[in-house]
This record gives sequence, C-alpha cells and structure tokens, in this order.
Amino acid sequence: MFFLDFGSLWVLAYLLVGRLQVIPSIAEKVALAFAWALGLKSLVIYALVILGLTGSLWVPLAVSLGALVVAVVFRCRPSSHSITQTHPEDKTPFLILMTILILGILFCFSLACAFYFPITEADGIWYHIRGMVFLQEAGFDSETVVSQFRQYPPFMSLLFACLMSFGVDPVKIIFPFIYLCLLVIFYCRILAVTESHKIAGGFTLILGTTPYVWWHSFLPFLDLTTGFYYSIGALYWFALIQTILSAKQDKETSNPSTWAFLSGTLFGLAAWSRLEFLLYNAIPVLLLIYVLDRNDTFNKKQKNKILLCLAVPSLIFSTLWFLTLAGFDSPVEKRVLAVGLAGMGMWLLVLANLKWNFHLHKTRLIGIGVLAVVGYLALMLTGGPQSVSLGKAFSITLIRSISVHAFYSCTLFLGIFLLFEKFKNRSEPEKLLGWFLLFYPLVHFLIFSYSEPKWTDLSTYIEVLLIHPGHSINLSDTRGMLAFYPILIFFISGLPLIRRSFRNA
Repeated sequence: MFFLDFGSLWVLAYLLVGRLQVIPSIAEKVALAFAWALGLKSLVIYALVILGLTGSLWVPLAVSLGALVVAVVFRCRPSSHSITQTHPEDKTPFLILMTILILGILFCFSLACAFYFPITEADGIWYHIRGMVFLQEAGFDSETVVSQFRQYPPFMSLLFACLMSFGVDPVKIIFPFIYLCLLVIFYCRILAVTESHKIAGGFTLILGTTPYVWWHSFLPFLDLTTGFYYSIGALYWFALIQTILSAKQDKETSNPSTWAFLSGTLFGLAAWSRLEFLLYNAIPVLLLIYVLDRNDTFNKKQKNKILLCLAVPSLIFSTLWFLTLAGFDSPVEKRVLAVGLAGMGMWLLVLANLKWNFHLHKTRLIGIGVLAVVGYLALMLTGGPQSVSLGKAFSITLIRSISVHAFYSCTLFLGIFLLFEKFKNRSEPEKLLGWFLLFYPLVHFLIFSYSEPKWTDLSTYIEVLLIHPGHSINLSDTRGMLAFYPILIFFISGLPLIRRSFRNA
C-alpha cells in the first residue's frame, strides 16, 4: 500500500516536472520528481496532523490517488517552446560505467546500512519519536517531545510518520535515495552546462565519494536532505541567471519564471527541513534582485513575476511553520524567533521591490552593507550568546568556520584550481555563482556566531580541531556545509582549465 501511495505522488510530481518544459533528461526528471514527491507527501501528512486524521491509512492514500487522477484528467498541453537538448562533445562509456559502478556500490552499501542498523543517534531518535507523536497524538505541540526538537521544522518527522503509518520499519531508507537523486541531478546539471560526459562523470564521482557526504547517506539527520534541496536549488538558480542574462539573444525560448519557481521550491524545502536555511535563502533572493535591477530586457511586470516565482516558494514553507509555532503553548526559542524576524524582513524586502526599483548601484550597496553590519552588531549585543563576550564569540566562530572544512578535506583540495583562473575572466552567470559561494560561508559565520557555543573556551576548540576532531564531526555547523560543497564542485567543474584538461585527456 505504501508503494501505491507514494508511487502515485511520484507519478504526479513527474507530470508536474514535465509541465515545466525546461528539463530534457528523463533521469533528471525522475530524480527531481522524487524530491518533489517527498515535499508533497510531507504537506499531505502535515494537513492530516492539523485535521487530526492521521489514524487512517486510507486518507493519505485517497489524497495521493485523487491528486494523481486530477492531474491526469486536467493535464495541460505542453508549452510551445522547445527544450534545449545537450549534445555532449565526447562519448566515454568506460568512465561512465566506472562512475555508475563505484557510485552504485556506495548506494547499495547505504541501503544496507540504512536497512540493518537501527537509529542510535540522539537527534535521529527524537525525529523518530516526533514522527510517532504525529501519528498517535495528531499534534505538533506535544510535551512528549522536548522543546528544542518540537520547534524544528517537521519535514523529516512527517516523512518518518508516513513510513511508520504503512508499517515500513527502516525509516532511514529515505536517505540513500536522496543521496542517489543528488548524484543524478548533479550529473545532469554539469552535463547540461559543460556538454562533456567526462567532466560530468568525473565530478559526480568526486561528490559521491566524498566521505562526509556518503556517510550521511544513511544517518538519520536533517542535513543531507537540507543539503540536497539547497544545493540542487542553487544549480537551478544558476540556470535561471543564465536564462535572464541570455534573454536578449534568445528571448523567444527563455523561460526564467519556470527556472525561478523550480529553484525557489527547492530552496523552500531546504528551510522546511532546517529552519536556519531560511537565512541562506536570502542569498539567491538578493542576488536575483541585483540581477533584475540591471536587466533592461524585461519590463517591471516580468521582473516582478520572476522574483515572485523564486521568493514565494523560498519563503512559504518556513512561513507556514512559523504560523504553526504561533499556536504553541510553549514559548518560542530565541534563535527561532530571530529567524522568524529575518523571514519577515525578507517578505517586506520582496514586497517593497515589487513596488519600487532599488537601483543597487555601488554606493548604495556599500551603504546597505554598512547598515547590515551595524544591525548585526546591535543584534549580537542585545540577543547574542550570553556565555561568552562578543569578541570571543566571533573568535570561536571564526575557528569553527575554518575547522569544519577539515572534514571535507578530500574534496576541498579541488579549490586549488581556483587559483589558476582569474575571476574577472569568468562569464557573468559564473561570477554570480562565485558570489553565491562567497556569501554562503558569510551567512554560516553570522548564524553560528549568534548561537551559543558548545564550549566557551577558545583553546578547547583548537584542541578539538587538532587532537579530538571526532568531538565536532557532527556538530550542526559541520553538517551545514553539506549544502555548500555540491555547489563548489559544480562551480569548479565549469572552469576553463578543467574543460581544457578533460578535452585533451
């Protein structure tokens, strides 16, 4: 029955992806449909919890089948514009077979670990308990769950609840498939940009064999799911920027609103999994505002449509959760409240930009930067960590921000290729993706400098980094970089040096 239920949503999501008419690869559409199906299923279970209808298996099954029937009956005709097909410059069956073989073995190991090993991690146990509470109590503000986990977004626990409702015991089975979908979409995105099987296969192999990424393919945490949605959203955001900047030459076939909706939905689902990713979502929204402000191909109405297609799905999932939190009897934690206020500010910024053009010239950007720094310092002084001074908080966070990359050292070495290419010689979309990568660690630093540190002594962090790295391997800031490295690897794969090297290989 579970396969009928989820399979119906998967087919529905595949039909919806097909309606977008921007993705030619069947494998990519199947993987993206799986990601959307998880999001749709979480929303169905969320609604059932709100309505108190989680006790019956037939209700979610009826919803899934009903949605599929409606989609088939009222299906829309495909849009008239054609999908651009890639024409790869090389045929390298050996490399592709090796990539499939190695990553296939890793995927099978992930499945085995997810199936045979029970949940033993503290966070995973609470997500599991929370899913059982959703089924038994049909509510979100249950005192059975401790306050910290009760205020987390419900995405993963809703999926656990769905699996348990159908008697599927190894709830960790979701994560190997998320890992697989990440690799499939990542491969297809690189292939679409570079038109090289060698580059796509080689860099997908690098991502899939990154030890920290593979390790999380069977751990019951939120972070692989969050990293998957956010990084893939960033790759589609890059396609959106490419489409906007090339619209003058190809205005007939450009479809930026579709790319914006696609990437925005994935950004939104990332925040539906980890709430602080609402703050990371400010990066693509602000950069899009910057790009649209400098674009004279589209009129104001078209620009507003593109911005709304990205911003609304990026913000709506977390906004839905904040509305849910407003009905809780327990007080909202300081960190959650701060994220909520930032989300409100993002809504106001988007709405203001719909009415007025900001004209973000250099002087105004500098002014906005100064105001942002002053505002953040004021926030740190009034609501920042209480256990350490402001200077020590920044020092500790700086050490943490550097040390987290040690756990990705097998992949970080690729950064050396960045030294051989001048940033100013990159195309405009690539430059903007580079700025995206620069802003991500900055937001990461701001988030974790605001949070209470695990240890209040700076020397302890240095000792942990050099002598006891296992103490911090699964801290939230380390896991938060799972969303960063797929984007970094994608960026490096497009370097001219890389293309020349693979072409001559």
